[in-house]
Amino acid sequence: MRPRECFANCGWYADGEPGRRVRLGWLSDQFGIFVLHAVIEENGRLTCITPSVTGAPDEFDFISDSAVKMAHGGEGHVRFERDGVPIAHGVRADPERMIARMTAMRDALLAGTDPSRLPAWDA
Repeated sequence: MRPRECFANCGWYADGEPGRRVRLGWLSDQFGIFVLHAVIEENGRLTCITPSVTGAPDEFDFISDSAVKMAHGGEGHVRFERDGVPIAHGVRADPERMIARMTAMRDALLAGTDPSRLPAWDA
């Protein structure tokens, strides 16, 4: 399995196996960012088969979302829709707060602040 290719990994793993199903949903983090992700459902159990390059925990919160649909495009590209509306690979729970925080960090860096001295991210 290849890191960062959960949709291809799960599609390949479930292909031709009646008991395996690709389940789409969201991974959430402490900052309110939700990232689109795919796992395998088999015998009622969800399993992530995609290796992590960042040392992800063995267990994590996964929010299954049956309204998300994946469509294959040309040259191996995929696109996603939720209830017919195109979606990207991630969403923010509080976009205004995230934009304000990232703007403040960018401004501090442009003013010459050492990145290691930026204030801790407030969850």
